Amino acid sequence: MRKRHTHKKTGQTLRATVASTAPAGVGHYDLRALEAAYGTSMHVTTPYVLPRRSQEIVSTPPRITSVPGHTPPPPRLSQTSAPRVRESRWKLIITNHSEHTITGPTIIGRRPDQTSPSQHTITIDDPQHIISRNHIEIAPTSDGRLWAADLDSGNGTYLTHDGLTTRLHPRTRTIITIGDTLRIGPHTIRIHAQTSGGM
Repeated sequence: MRKRHTHKKTGQTLRATVASTAPAGVGHYDLRALEAAYGTSMHVTTPYVLPRRSQEIVSTPPRITSVPGHTPPPPRLSQTSAPRVRESRWKLIITNHSEHTITGPTIIGRRPDQTSPSQHTITIDDPQHIISRNHIEIAPTSDGRLWAADLDSGNGTYLTHDGLTTRLHPRTRTIITIGDTLRIGPHTIRIHAQTSGGM
């Protein structure tokens, strides 16, 4: 009876075979399955190395450049829905039914000071001195809106907008619009629009 000789691959040959047959881009393989198939134990001393391109790591995010010809929109302003009035002409109606057209910066108070030729003043009679001498400033903006600012008055300025009443922060410009009401002491100032063609 002829003796059958079996051939087992050595560990060195097996390692070379595994390294040469490993799929590209794969960094590991099942050693137990290979040991069972070849009937020998393995000890891989040199790990399989991934291709260099696969090892690259992006340390910083890609830089996004602006699109040519595209300008990002400006930040939104508070009360952007406030209407613009043609020629920036506004009308104030004060408690005593006096009407005043606003075409430039205007100081309202008990005895307001005119600090520049372009500045207007509106005097409100207040024998009890509840209203400050320079109580509030109202002025149109270049884009046709209107703002008001309390001038550090003693009793404050209150704005009613959409049924909600708040106190204005001193020296802070707040956009006001048609239908708003300002209260200074016992007096109210209602905001109306007036164009070159009237109300």
